[in-house]
This record gives sequence, structure tokens and C-alpha cells, in this order.
Amino acid sequence: MNHSPAPTDIHLVIVDVQHDFAHPTGALFVPGAEQAVENIAQLLHDPRVTQLTFTLDWHPYDHSSFADQGGTWPRHCVQYSKGASLHESLWVENFDRFTTHFVRKGQQQACEEYGAFAAPTDEQREWLQQGRLVICGIAGDYCVLETLKNIRSVRPDVEVFTAGVASIDGGTALNAYLSDNRIPVFTH
Repeated sequence: MNHSPAPTDIHLVIVDVQHDFAHPTGALFVPGAEQAVENIAQLLHDPRVTQLTFTLDWHPYDHSSFADQGGTWPRHCVQYSKGASLHESLWVENFDRFTTHFVRKGQQQACEEYGAFAAPTDEQREWLQQGRLVICGIAGDYCVLETLKNIRSVRPDVEVFTAGVASIDGGTALNAYLSDNRIPVFTH
């Protein structure tokens, strides 16, 4: 797709919808992820969605966040592993109709990085200015929340597709942030 997005076009930022978080056999499966993924996949059929940005947890094998390295989490989303792969439900027919971007995070061994776009490049800032910006993904209380906070420095009008979010805490932290900051919930 090579046209400039209209203000009504939806630019969907899909945070960390990867096997290890979204599939019941994943290393760090988040309750509610299956329904969130289904809702995101349905939204991808909306013709208003013209642009996708996927964020991906992309850890080296010895990442400092892993429990066996002294961190908090089980080993997950290791670079080039099945666990790091994008959930297969998001590969919908006519996928090439979307303008698509991928942003990897958590690549540095000693650095935890929950949120994408902490220091967005000029190119990323340009993407984030395009269309009606809507964020969703996994996990709402960590990676979605931190990515949302980072995006708001570029696009304070970002909306959240809460039906497309699964959280470890059941939504408590994200919902409080949305309420406290009057961030609109996207419905379609």
C-alpha cells in the first residue's frame, strides 16, 4: 500500500502478540490472551485498518530478565525461537494490503525494555503520526502500558483497544492509567 493514510484510517499498534505470551503452551502465557488475539484478528478485517506496527519482545538467550540469569521472568521470546514468533492468527488474508512495521525490543542482554518507542527514531515518529492511532496487545500491565506511555509523548490522542488486551493483573494497572489520563477506549 503506497498511499498516504487518511485521518480516518486506523494505524494499529499491536504489542507483543507472540507465541510465548499468547499461546497456552507459551513460556509466559497471559490469561485472556486467546480472546484478545481473536478480537485483534477480527479488527484486522476492518477496511479502515490500513497500517500495522508490531512490537516484538526479542531477547538474547541469556537476557538479564530471565530467572536463570537473576531476573524475574521465565525464559521467553528468545530471538528466532518459536516463542518469539508472531501469533499465527494475525496473519490474515490480504495481509499485503497493510503498511506494516516491526519494532524489536529487549535485545540488549543487560537491559529490561517493557515498552517500545522509549526513544523513537525520526522514522518511527513519522509512522506514529499517521492515521487514527490505536494500541492493543499483551501484557496490558507491562508492555502495552509502557508502550502506551512512550507513544503518548508523540501522539497524546492515542486510543486503546481494550478488547484486544490481555493483562497479567486482569487489567487493573492499564485501566487505572486509562482512567487517570482520560485515554479513550477504541471500539469498532
